[in-house]
Amino acid sequence: TGKYPDGIAYAPSAHKLYVSNVSEKSLTVIDVRSNKSVATIALGGTVGNTQYDAGTKRVFVNVQETKELVEIDTTTDAIVQRTGIPGADGNHGLLIEPTLQLAFIACEGNDLLIVLDLRTKKVLTQFHVGKGPDVLGYDAPQHRLYVASESGVVSVFNVSAAGVTLAGEGFVGPNAHTLAVDLSAHEVYFPLKEIGQPPILRIMQPVLSKGSK
Repeated sequence: TGKYPDGIAYAPSAHKLYVSNVSEKSLTVIDVRSNKSVATIALGGTVGNTQYDAGTKRVFVNVQETKELVEIDTTTDAIVQRTGIPGADGNHGLLIEPTLQLAFIACEGNDLLIVLDLRTKKVLTQFHVGKGPDVLGYDAPQHRLYVASESGVVSVFNVSAAGVTLAGEGFVGPNAHTLAVDLSAHEVYFPLKEIGQPPILRIMQPVLSKGSK
């Protein structure tokens, strides 16, 4: 790959893996059938996370320096659209919600979560989150979005066709900036390197308030 590989997205329709190279300002495209690099896509700026959208069969990637969300055709590996993101500063974390066609963009420069409509390419809303937001996770059956931050604060949002609302926030542990969601148990996993020796995996489960569905 290029220098500082960070985000990874897999496009099953094209059998390709897209690796975002932060410092080299590019994506490396790997054909998983041959395990060979087949293309390098220059993006023109420091690269954040990459996500595949099953609905459009396109790959989306954050380009931080230009404050853009770049859309790539997985058949040709060509850039098909660049969308400017108003209010973005260090747009790094990224998650695509395919059913509602929403892009959730976490900005580490100004600690914002920006919600972008992929159909209109317009910003719908934005929220302040923990300092240094990084990895996003989505519990699709529960329609619940998790935003992990370098500060250890995790922000939880409810997602629906009616809109996106903040469900709550909490401190999980130092440097809890990466997470994974178990879609069957609805548990969220946080690997924490600074809690103890050896590092620990903290597993959390949301508790619904009375009357919640």
